[in-house]
Amino acid sequence: METKKKVPTNTITRDVKYLAEPTGNIYESVVVLYKRANQIALAEKKELMRKLEDFRNDRDTMEEVFENKEQIEISKYYERQP
Repeated sequence: METKKKVPTNTITRDVKYLAEPTGNIYESVVVLYKRANQIALAEKKELMRKLEDFRNDRDTMEEVFENKEQIEISKYYERQP
C-alpha cells in the first residue's frame, strides 16, 4: 500500500554532506541542529504564553473563553507554524 504525504511547498532539502562539514561528524551536527530547534521552540512557546497571558482571567466562564476572537487568532497563528 502506497501512502503519499503532501509536502509543503516551502520545504527545502539539505545535503547531509554539507550539514556535516562544520563539525566533521554528521551525528554531532544532528545534535547541534536538535539543540537549536529546541531553543527556537522554547522561545516561541514563551512568546505565545506571554501573548496569551493578557487574556488570562481566573473567573472566565467557558462562554467567555470561546468568544475571545483575538485569543483564538493568536492560537491559530501558532498552530499553523511548522
